[in-house]
Amino acid sequence: MTFPGLGHQDWVELDLDAFDMDRYAGVVDHLERVAPTIVELVGPHYEISASADGTATVISGERPRFNAEVNADGRLVITVIPDSEGPL
Repeated sequence: MTFPGLGHQDWVELDLDAFDMDRYAGVVDHLERVAPTIVELVGPHYEISASADGTATVISGERPRFNAEVNADGRLVITVIPDSEGPL
């Protein structure tokens, strides 16, 4: 964040790209910290697909297993994606 200004007009300039990168890195860092638990849930061969909006999907066997994001309190929130071949 920088504070440029002209004369008596001062304003805050937000770096939105840096903000997006922080959100991306935050969810990936959280998922890396809980990697042993992810391995227990989906097995050792999984992939993390993260986006700049701060969300990520854990994919195992070419099937998305769960979505993850970091909430406002800094906690990792996991949402399980139902198995399309499983029970309703």
